[in-house]
Amino acid sequence: KAVDIADQVLIAKHTIKTYALSHGMQATFMPKPIYGLSGSSMHVHFSLFDIQKKENAFFDANDKDLLSPIARQFIAGVLKHVKEFTALMNPTVNSYKRLVPGYEAPTNVC
Repeated sequence: KAVDIADQVLIAKHTIKTYALSHGMQATFMPKPIYGLSGSSMHVHFSLFDIQKKENAFFDANDKDLLSPIARQFIAGVLKHVKEFTALMNPTVNSYKRLVPGYEAPTNVC
């Protein structure tokens, strides 16, 4: 479940920060802590597995792009709600500082 994963992420961040502090260090999860260098961020990868068919639901060997109809629908949904995702995935000012051309973070919706 998404809520369980979110809880695990927060617990991991808290644990790492606490451990670092106990050793006189500070752990940061700032997306772009150093100007001019690539940022560090959380990358999210999506997959969908059909348990009954035991196969990747996003794959279609007969499609020119190898994408199934459900994969195309999923992509369309992400693109439709990209503004809402951006608000959740970039919660701080520093989140937006990493969104500059020439680095790994995307700067365009397409």
